[in-house]
Amino acid sequence: MRLDAITEKSDYADKVEKLFKQFGDRLTKVPMSLPLMTAAFQALTTGPNVVLILRDGDVESDTLKQIRSRLLPLGSTVIGVNITAAETNLSDWMSMLPYFSEKLEHFSSHKTDEIVYLKQGKKFTHSYNKSDFESLINAL
Repeated sequence: MRLDAITEKSDYADKVEKLFKQFGDRLTKVPMSLPLMTAAFQALTTGPNVVLILRDGDVESDTLKQIRSRLLPLGSTVIGVNITAAETNLSDWMSMLPYFSEKLEHFSSHKTDEIVYLKQGKKFTHSYNKSDFESLINAL
């Protein structure tokens, strides 16, 4: 599920759907799996969250630490990228994350040291700077 959200490759989504169909009968045999399967199915249907943090400097910022300390919805992925250190590997990032070049361009135009992008489902819905941290947490 996370690979589908990060890479946007449809073959990962197809594999997840097949897994749900194959293990659907398990709910009657193992009822304890219902809460986890329900949360996973909700993440599949609504689309998991991807939090992309672009930062000019050390990735281990207070924002990243705060996000990691929160209980995020099932399937959520947090990606922190130090733009300064990643400059030599930007092509690698762009090949792994199809939306990376667009977000990098947006980040570069804002003259700030950190922007957090939130992808909910299939599209990015918000971008936040340090002062908007509470809004980001509420959106998650």
